Amino acid sequence: MKMQKETDLENGIKDAALIILIKNGDKKAEGALFLLCKNKMYRVAYGYYRNRQDAEDAYMEAFDMAMVAMMDGSYIEKNHFEQYVCAIIHNKFLNGIRNRHTMINYDELLNNPESLDEDDGLKEERKERIRITITTLSQKRQDLYNLRVKGKKGYNEIGELLGISPKSASSEFEKILQIIKSKIS
Repeated sequence: MKMQKETDLENGIKDAALIILIKNGDKKAEGALFLLCKNKMYRVAYGYYRNRQDAEDAYMEAFDMAMVAMMDGSYIEKNHFEQYVCAIIHNKFLNGIRNRHTMINYDELLNNPESLDEDDGLKEERKERIRITITTLSQKRQDLYNLRVKGKKGYNEIGELLGISPKSASSEFEKILQIIKSKIS
């Protein structure tokens, strides 16, 4: 137990030092912080999602959200950064459960429109709007969307295929979903 507390204290000190560097624009420190937290983020995410790919996607999205919070000043430094990211993973999982029945699953709508409990005409209209919206995206975004939705690829694999970082793949996919949602809502 004492050994674990010492490790937690060391990680807390490392967190704080890296956060200062990150706030001063050090990109290498961001990578170091990610590596410092990666194993715990994965374990927590896997505990919720029980799927390697979903767990990886969840912790990468949570890390991105935490970085945004850090840069915009909404991150409160009273606990370890690792704990903060794990809380985001927890909240994302719970929000997913809460919203499962109220949100439209855009991926499912494209691949299996019969799965939605909607009027047939409305399903077809939304499906067509999604297709049209996708054709207006840049080729790189279309490729990313198709790899994620139709190819069922994770952000790590998409990043490798498109020559971008997994974090960029995650961020770009979120932007694509926002574009789609704005066009069909």
